[in-house]
Amino acid sequence: MSSEIIASCDQPPPSLEQSIIGAVLLDGKDVFARCQALGVLPEWFADVKCRKVFETFVAFGGGPIDPVIAWDELHRRGVTPQEITAADFCRMSDYRCATSLSLDAHVDQLRRWHLSRVRKGLFAAGAHEESPASELEAQERRVQELAATFVPEARGTPLAAAAAEYAGEVVNPRPRLLTSAVRTGLADFDRILTPFFPGQLIMLGARPGQGKSSLARQIALHVARQDEPVHCESLEMSAEEFAQYGSHQLAGVPLPLFGDRLPADLAERVRREASRIASLPITMTALPRLGPMLAAWEAQMGKARPPRLFILDYVQLVDPAQQKGETQDQAIGRISKALKRFAMRFRVPILAMSAVGRDSERHERVPTEADLRESGALEADADRVLILHRPAQTDKGEDQSYSDAARRTFEVHLYQRKARGAPTTKIGLIFDRFTTRFANFVEP
Repeated sequence: MSSEIIASCDQPPPSLEQSIIGAVLLDGKDVFARCQALGVLPEWFADVKCRKVFETFVAFGGGPIDPVIAWDELHRRGVTPQEITAADFCRMSDYRCATSLSLDAHVDQLRRWHLSRVRKGLFAAGAHEESPASELEAQERRVQELAATFVPEARGTPLAAAAAEYAGEVVNPRPRLLTSAVRTGLADFDRILTPFFPGQLIMLGARPGQGKSSLARQIALHVARQDEPVHCESLEMSAEEFAQYGSHQLAGVPLPLFGDRLPADLAERVRREASRIASLPITMTALPRLGPMLAAWEAQMGKARPPRLFILDYVQLVDPAQQKGETQDQAIGRISKALKRFAMRFRVPILAMSAVGRDSERHERVPTEADLRESGALEADADRVLILHRPAQTDKGEDQSYSDAARRTFEVHLYQRKARGAPTTKIGLIFDRFTTRFANFVEP
């Protein structure tokens, strides 16, 4: 099949190819080894510049890879600065896959785009048409090539899905649950604490200023970027604030101080992410009364593509229309029971934020599930209770005061205090307060 036919087909988004190149440039030969294990080939890249850079990676033969070495190797291989400019090379480094999990997803998308181009090219070449008897052998080869480009979708056909569900119910329900789990995008969270499963009510508690809203926003953006709808009931943060903080969170660019302006290149990165957020399947409302809020959620579930995750920020701000003689604890308990019933009825996970009482702070201890403010029903009704805590010292004994304006990153612990069918343990995370972004903790 001619290259002209392939070139005439639809191209993948540039960020997809550049993110894989950027991951190799920034993380070296380990990421490239993973690409090789996944079978990535230079011809998978539709963009000629990305293809030539990947060919350069292949030429290293397993040796160390970094941007300087790759740039020199490109020139040694005869690529002129006019073909790939320094700006092109820097642009590729702007993108990167944050984790090995996202790298696998990017490579899978790249493979599908490549196979789609090959398939369209084969159709254009007449691989699906009848041929004279003298060309039957060649036609058979073309049809085999065409058939190889059709990759079954992960969710399978209705028959396969029904058979897989039945097999899971008979033998072990966990594999069936994993296929419908909602992942957070934080590898340690999903691997150790486990992702969110349909029907679960997950309570995330923290003292003020610990970053629970930032973590919820990061999870919402990750799920939406997988083209899975998300609904956020935000009673604390407006849509404008969500868009502003979310854009900087995704771009990895610190929020400017009041009155300051970002440099042009950083401003463009933030603008690009803000445009992407505008196209994501995220809906936001701010309905403080419990009844109207749940009615609006039920309307969301009636859509052609209902939300895969609901986020409530936060429980204590919901007005349950407290009845005569009812205590605040009982009223909050009605909210948690209503949330759990909704999650079970529609088989959708709900991530609800909760404030934490001051008792743990006065006694300088890590909060527990019993510290969720104003009601023991929150702990009882939740399937899982997560506590986000920033210790005064790192695991190595270094002070990390939030009053230190020069300190950018902090070690935080995410405890899973209660879980049904999952471990009660903790993971370490790094919180970048300038971008409000969380990352997996990696030992230096």
